[in-house]
Amino acid sequence: MAEPTPLLKPLAPAQVAARLWTHNQFVADGWRVVADDEPLPLGGRPLLSLARWRHEREALSQRKVRHGLILQPGEALDPREGVARLAVIALVFPKFTDGRAYSTARQLREASRYTGELRAVGDVLLDQIPLMLRAGFDAFEIVDAATVAALERGHLPAVTRIYQPVGVFSAPSGADTHPGGSLVAPSGADTHPARSLVAPSGADTHPARGAPSGSEKAHGAAPTWHARRAGTVTGAAGVEAAE
Repeated sequence: MAEPTPLLKPLAPAQVAARLWTHNQFVADGWRVVADDEPLPLGGRPLLSLARWRHEREALSQRKVRHGLILQPGEALDPREGVARLAVIALVFPKFTDGRAYSTARQLREASRYTGELRAVGDVLLDQIPLMLRAGFDAFEIVDAATVAALERGHLPAVTRIYQPVGVFSAPSGADTHPGGSLVAPSGADTHPARSLVAPSGADTHPARGAPSGSEKAHGAAPTWHARRAGTVTGAAGVEAAE
């Protein structure tokens, strides 16, 4: 029996111009994707395809051009390729059901020890962001209008149950830490029942990152990344609390 024809065409999700969310806030984005046949911008900060980067990486290094990489699903980097030179690696989610970039993110953080900005681009939705934070992402280019609106309100779901170990950000220098090495919520902070720290409205609580001065909140030094036991929970703000 044939499938019935729907009476109404499903509505496409509303989209807005791409906005960059990182450190619990929206910031100006100085990076842009540069096509393979396009000249490099004079101001630098290009995001290059893997093929172009491999062809031009030595020249870029000699010229000290600050550059990044955009990886498509299925593309992979070898740690010996000089991953540490890249200021930004953007991983593409062509649709929310395509999870290959999660695996790539963990490989970059845990196997390659990459400590630069790891950016999720494409079909990035609100409910995915806590899982992306656990996988190692720390910046998100968002076009989904509902996700932008929720983040502007300070709403972000928390990961309340975990079933496998994952790399987590280490505590920044001078931070108050639990004897087990996990960050402790500051006095008076609102905490999730699963003990994931919830960021107060307007606060910047991303580990090892402070809100810099100036009109554009530029990216600071990247946090370190290391393996942690399975009994830690990564909160919506990217801060872990002891299980």
